[in-house]
Amino acid sequence: MKKNTKNTNINDGQLMMFSAVDPYMTTNIVQPVEKEIRGYDFISWGEQNQYPEYLLSLYKDVPTLHTLINAAADYVCGDDAIISKSPFDIQVNDRGETINSLLRRIIIDWWIYGAFAINVVRNKLGGIAGLYYVNVQNIRSDKKNERFFYAEDWGKSYGRVKAVEYPRYELDGKSPSSIVYVKNNYNTTYGIPQYGPAVKAAELLKAVDEYQLNAINNNFVASYIISFNNGQPSPEVAQEIEDELNEKFSGYQNAGRLLVCYNKDKDHEVTVQKLEQPEVGERYKSLIEWAQSQIFTSFRCAPQLCGINAEKTGFNDSDYNESYKLFSRTVILPVQRLVCDTFKKIFGEDVLVIKPFTIDFTEEGDEKEIVS
Repeated sequence: MKKNTKNTNINDGQLMMFSAVDPYMTTNIVQPVEKEIRGYDFISWGEQNQYPEYLLSLYKDVPTLHTLINAAADYVCGDDAIISKSPFDIQVNDRGETINSLLRRIIIDWWIYGAFAINVVRNKLGGIAGLYYVNVQNIRSDKKNERFFYAEDWGKSYGRVKAVEYPRYELDGKSPSSIVYVKNNYNTTYGIPQYGPAVKAAELLKAVDEYQLNAINNNFVASYIISFNNGQPSPEVAQEIEDELNEKFSGYQNAGRLLVCYNKDKDHEVTVQKLEQPEVGERYKSLIEWAQSQIFTSFRCAPQLCGINAEKTGFNDSDYNESYKLFSRTVILPVQRLVCDTFKKIFGEDVLVIKPFTIDFTEEGDEKEIVS
């Protein structure tokens, strides 16, 4: 951040100089705009074509969101996934991936981006030879999701992006390599993340974390005003003094250190004034709780289903089971069916079975398998 220096004349004619951080706010929220780019066949995804990168950063940087997405993926993947098609029951591609590892990767993408993609590779006879995970972050599409473009880095200028084009997968198609792309919204080119309405809440949690870290690293500057009462130094000297104070006394390593001042006389002593700060602990606590509730609400998920005891009253089996039943029926089961239907479209028949998630062993027959 740059600094803003302003000279101000006070009543007695003395020149005062104030130096502070610019008091403006900027937002880091990338908007999920979709637009056509002249001369290119794909639809741009987000501002500067960087929306999926932004969503991935939220997943990595916001613990609540990270935990919730991983837990939701656990529930969707269940205790086991079985594919009744040889040799895919052993491995789904020549990299040695199993159906379980492929399933988990596409479900993580589903929760992060609202979409997942699978690369279907055929053999010389036209049969399916392998299924490969495709990172949705690296995929762009035409408006109708008929052609897909894969590139490792979409952050470059469009003319410098090296993208490989793939057609949409068709059951009776002949393309040696094609893409199955599944999204959760048919009115847009790309998917919409489950937590889309709670993106601001995720940003708030990230901002609070950064604030707390900065408060530790800059505790002295944030808590005190130091006034040198021996005249106005030149801008160069003022900057040197400020730099030395920051270097010696800022940061969590310097908590509790002494400040030693050498004054010409009593009339020119340095004034150190502690800033009275209101109690912000409760305020930030309520903000964090609100933001977390927004994220959980967007998933229609109770915190205890992710191992988070929000009320600090202990875990209750009955409450957990009732919450899980509702969450499973309204959120998890539809995604499991969608995945099973996707594999049915790939192979032309029911092939995938997902054994439901269990937190403990139940009697045989208590759980039903999800079949495409």
